[in-house]
Amino acid sequence: MITQLQKQYGGTWIDRKTTRCLQITFDNDQFVTIIDWTRKYQSREHGDVYKAYIKKDTLVMPEDKDHHAPYSEITIENNKLIYRTKSTGIQKISIWDKQVFSRK
Repeated sequence: MITQLQKQYGGTWIDRKTTRCLQITFDNDQFVTIIDWTRKYQSREHGDVYKAYIKKDTLVMPEDKDHHAPYSEITIENNKLIYRTKSTGIQKISIWDKQVFSRK
């Protein structure tokens, strides 16, 4: 199963509208490392680094209140990487932001 997920998720992804890039590498069968940068403003070496855990066929980044990072999920749909982030507002209703990435 991990080999299939590596084929699906592994590598570099780009949102061509915003030039936001994600590089996903597998640490083991439980966690991945995600480097997040915007090509227009910075290089990969200066990107933010996150850890996500693997939950079935989804990459999950739990909310981190210390670093103001919202709960996020990453999935693959129709050969596109879908990055959903749960907004952390004062509303009682959860709102999800969605960003679509293509393989670089």
